[in-house]
Amino acid sequence: MIRARWKQVSGLAPAAFLSLIAAHGAVTTEDLGGDQFRVTFTYTAPAGTKTVNLAGSFNGWSTTATPMPGPDEKGRFAVELVLPKGRHEYKFVRDGSAWEPDPDATETVPPHSNAVLRLGVTARDEARTSPMDMAHRAEHPEDFLAVVAQNSPCADRGRVRDLVAPGALPWVREQTVSFLMDDPNAEDPYIVIEGHGFRTGYVMDRLRGKEGFFALTLRRSDLPADSVYTIEFEKDGRTQHIVDPLAWTATSRNGKPVSVIAAPDLKKGRIVLIPPVSASGPAIAARELYVYLPAGYDAKRADGYPVAYMHDGQNLWDDPTEPFGHGGWQVNVMADRLINEGKVRPFIVVGIPNSPERMKEYAPGRSIFDDSDHPYLQYIVRDVKP
Repeated sequence: MIRARWKQVSGLAPAAFLSLIAAHGAVTTEDLGGDQFRVTFTYTAPAGTKTVNLAGSFNGWSTTATPMPGPDEKGRFAVELVLPKGRHEYKFVRDGSAWEPDPDATETVPPHSNAVLRLGVTARDEARTSPMDMAHRAEHPEDFLAVVAQNSPCADRGRVRDLVAPGALPWVREQTVSFLMDDPNAEDPYIVIEGHGFRTGYVMDRLRGKEGFFALTLRRSDLPADSVYTIEFEKDGRTQHIVDPLAWTATSRNGKPVSVIAAPDLKKGRIVLIPPVSASGPAIAARELYVYLPAGYDAKRADGYPVAYMHDGQNLWDDPTEPFGHGGWQVNVMADRLINEGKVRPFIVVGIPNSPERMKEYAPGRSIFDDSDHPYLQYIVRDVKP
């Protein structure tokens, strides 16, 4: 079993050491002041490992830029870096090609289990910090408030999904865009908006007279192009991250599902998310599914549609940054064009994201014609298709 362990900072008495560091799973950190931190990464590798490199958001995910000296007599590799205040992600690269997640990380992000290291910031601080000016708040549109007003608080209060149809959010108008959620147990929910090189958040307003309803309206002219969003809030002592279940369309950014800030377009298909699907057979990691629904699906779903199942599901769509900053594979755009030109009948695409076990899952097993030797194929047939 691969384990990442503590490495002590030499030259410090125990009391001084404890006062200067904060635990981040496999790392120790020392606050140097001036928004700078000394970080020690330690990794215990399997027997026979020759090299380990540290790859992360701080070095462009290079597999060679940050070698970790070692191993010592216990098989440990370690490296010390000075990193700026903020949020960082990292992984270990063993023998030049094997990407290993940190099994002791206190926080990871899908789909590749990158470890998250926060230096001097919390998740909430991070959401509300931006290197550039972002959209300014605006008054909630009257038609937006009118829809919300249709629901009177009562014992069996309706949820947001009872007020608006699927795909109706965010509430996009000529000048503004509005967001809506309801959860009477949520604490200070906020909309996190991501774009090219920024991530910032806005605390939602608690709607007066509407218990548990929260809203936010921003000026569209201030929003950068290709903005996406998630909803985050505190509940039961933990930060919850959700994708708006009533958003018109979703996509993938930085390997995770997000909602797109876009008005409904009846000439285009849209992408919805299915919650994580678990495997009923041999161990396959559960994962959310991206599903492209062709234009008109919501009105004609009884007609039946052919379905294409595609792998690397988080890379399939038209997000300009996914994957690896190069842009997605435009499957939804191509499907829209072929359907609108009458070259193919409308069809559904199910995008199955990969996992850290990608190479093992996609390998053919003993025989590509025998699913008994192929757990991933069993997962598709027995769990994803139904």
